[in-house]
Formats: sequence, structure tokens, C-alpha cells
Amino acid sequence: MKCVNFTGKHFENSENVINIYIIVLNIFF
Repeated sequence: MKCVNFTGKHFENSENVINIYIIVLNIFF
């Protein structure tokens, strides 16, 4: 997985952050 740079491309990668967050929740739950 690529690390997301919140300082530069926060709004552009917002959907990817949400998808990764959902995947992490699915792994733990």
C-alpha cells in the first residue's frame, strides 16, 4: 500500500483513504 501524503494530496486521495479504512475495519472486525 502507498502511504498517503496528507499535506499535499489530501482531497484527491480522500476516497482511497476511506477505502483503506474500510478494509482495515474489515480485517479487524
